[in-house]
Amino acid sequence: FQREFPGLAGTERTYLEEVARICFDRKLKDDLYREACDLIASLKAQGRSVVLATSSIDLIVQPLAEWLGTGLIASSMEFENGLSTGRFLDGPVFRDAKRIKVLEHIERAGFTPQECSFYSDSVHDLPLLEAVGQPVATNPDGRLKRAARSRGWQVRVFKR
Repeated sequence: FQREFPGLAGTERTYLEEVARICFDRKLKDDLYREACDLIASLKAQGRSVVLATSSIDLIVQPLAEWLGTGLIASSMEFENGLSTGRFLDGPVFRDAKRIKVLEHIERAGFTPQECSFYSDSVHDLPLLEAVGQPVATNPDGRLKRAARSRGWQVRVFKR
């Protein structure tokens, strides 16, 4: 996992946000799995809180979270005077850091992990999947697929 982005050092935050929004609107929105979007809408209609938890940089995935109407837990870039330093703020939200941030969010929201679901496609999220009551492997990588099947977890495959 990349820990720094020196090529972004000195880039204005507003520029990065604009590029992220344009990319989402012009291309990425059309590449989303319709079934996954419908699932999120259904969960929200049931009154469930939905939060995207990703190791991606927050300003890149913010347009997606806004479009879906979800919360967001993501890695954040460090900025000084509106310019990127090329470094992460508090490190990337990856593996154990993601697990910790999601579990903290669950606690702040007044829930227990056993009351929550977590959906992931990556074996790197295995500790977080093991921590919640309803783990779901979605379009899982090979190692996660094997782990999910051996644990009797739901496996969902979204297709275009």
